[in-house]
Amino acid sequence: MQRDAICPAVWAILAVLLLSTPLAAQPAVPQGTVSPTDLAQIKSPVDLQRLIEKQVAAGNLDEAKKSLEDARIRFSTRAFLPVLGPCYELVGMNSKALKFHTQFNQLFPGNLLAMSNLAKFYVKNGDPRSGVALARKMLKVKIDASASLQNEKLMSWARRRVAEALGSSGEVAKINEALAMIAENGGAELTGEDVLIGARLLSTMPDAANRDKAIQILTQEIDKQSPDLTRNDYVRLASLWERSGNWAKARETIQKQLDVKPETPGPAATQERMFFASYMIDMLILNDHPSDTGDYLKIIEKQSSDPAQLLPMRAVTWAKQGKTAKATRLLTDAARDAWPPNTPEKLATIKNISLLFMRIERFKEAEAMLRAYVKISPQDELTLAVFLGLHGDLDEALEICQKVIEKRPSDRANAVQAAVTFLGSRRNESTEKQIDRVALWAAPLLGGGAGVSMKLQLANLRGDYEAVALAYREILRERPGLKGSGTSTEASILNDLGFVLGHRLGRGNKARYDEALAYSNQAIDILGERSELLDTRAMIYLAAPVSDDKIGLAIADMTKALADHLPGRQASLHFHMAMIQKLAGNSQPAIEQLRLAIKDGLKIGQLSKREAKVFNELSGRLPSRGK
Repeated sequence: MQRDAICPAVWAILAVLLLSTPLAAQPAVPQGTVSPTDLAQIKSPVDLQRLIEKQVAAGNLDEAKKSLEDARIRFSTRAFLPVLGPCYELVGMNSKALKFHTQFNQLFPGNLLAMSNLAKFYVKNGDPRSGVALARKMLKVKIDASASLQNEKLMSWARRRVAEALGSSGEVAKINEALAMIAENGGAELTGEDVLIGARLLSTMPDAANRDKAIQILTQEIDKQSPDLTRNDYVRLASLWERSGNWAKARETIQKQLDVKPETPGPAATQERMFFASYMIDMLILNDHPSDTGDYLKIIEKQSSDPAQLLPMRAVTWAKQGKTAKATRLLTDAARDAWPPNTPEKLATIKNISLLFMRIERFKEAEAMLRAYVKISPQDELTLAVFLGLHGDLDEALEICQKVIEKRPSDRANAVQAAVTFLGSRRNESTEKQIDRVALWAAPLLGGGAGVSMKLQLANLRGDYEAVALAYREILRERPGLKGSGTSTEASILNDLGFVLGHRLGRGNKARYDEALAYSNQAIDILGERSELLDTRAMIYLAAPVSDDKIGLAIADMTKALADHLPGRQASLHFHMAMIQKLAGNSQPAIEQLRLAIKDGLKIGQLSKREAKVFNELSGRLPSRGK
């Protein structure tokens, strides 16, 4: 199986079609009488839809609603079913729209227009899963070569929705299937929407070559000012430039949008401008340019009537600029303003400000704020427990969890999950006694499917990797339809099982090493050479028998994994590369990789004892730790 490239047949089509795409001709609207002005002139369903469209466009919503009600009395509901759903949507009466869409679909099973109307309604109104399910049914309808242009257009719409759903799986085979489906849509005349969906699919591929093609297509569509572009396409292009290491292009992509003067100023244009300014601030902070954020903060300040929107960005930006005292004053003043009366809005503000204190690493202030918050809102004790578990006293955090279980037995699962999470984040500090205590709370939860996941987490806490491997095998064996499904869920479990068998248990055991490597390669077959999967395989290579040295392969995999520039999300990758370089005898590269891992947020508490030993050995040789 080709893991990292679009299958040649698909790209052969897309290479031609995605890069040169005039808009497809629009189908002719079925003709009724001349443009009707009232019900007396209605001769066909199309006439009714035109009348409602005309009245709504003129702002006569009440008149349009009356016309619809009168039409239902005057005309046969069955004959006018094709337009009743869309017309009720036009006047904002969605419950009635759904009723008539459903009725049309039930009375005319297999009718493409009926299925399409209902599917589009679902997609527009927040139920895309139902919309995609109907789109899949549409694709099973056989249409012959003489099918009308309208039917072909409906089938194209269905292919787009199904392709988007396939692409969201992250699985290489399904993304290739989705690309083939889009290529089927228009022959030599893919629409702008088809082209953009193709680019979006390419952008999710694990290899740089296909993402570069996505960059090329998105850039061309932006230059052409395609009407199908969304603001997320600009963000997608910027993030693709970031991943390729071209930070200047990423910044330029968003800046161009901020430089555009809207043709129609108004609330929508204001929100658009604030969206891009906020994204730019996040990008600047993640890429270590916090001093450049001032102009973008001013844009948001100028556009926004809500000062709360500026609070997070100001606080984090100032903290990143080293102005922690200024950021602390800002948050303290905001919290003071948020104090009594204790309305839900004020309580939410206090909680959010405490989270901001955590984000700028002012843990003392965050703790004080959370304690005050929990005094007012005692049902939220777990919020304080998680904070203390991550940044404070572990025993106090566990005491709070126990009190929650005693007071509210229904919250046992939440309390146990909180404890497992924070003990895992500080595994080097967690004691056997603390883990035993949580295991006792968890005992009533260990039956059933969810219990396997809890067993896995507890075994991981104890460092009992034999039990961890057993739990993963149990999930693969017991979960219906999972093993051999080729899904992203199966790939994730295979990847994790491979890591445990190889990196944790495989040293000196050739059979386990071989099994771990086989699982890792199966995961890569499904999802492609993604950074996290290459990371796993590299760490498995370290467990290779001495007679079968794989250090070079491990370095190659980690180099590929780190070729994706993902600011703030590569701490573990850098640390694993440090381990590999140290094992290879490359001292300076190992120290540099540890420096980058610490800069990206790596904490020693997250590491196993063996990893912590490497951390301590290398960190003592850093010239300026954390810089």
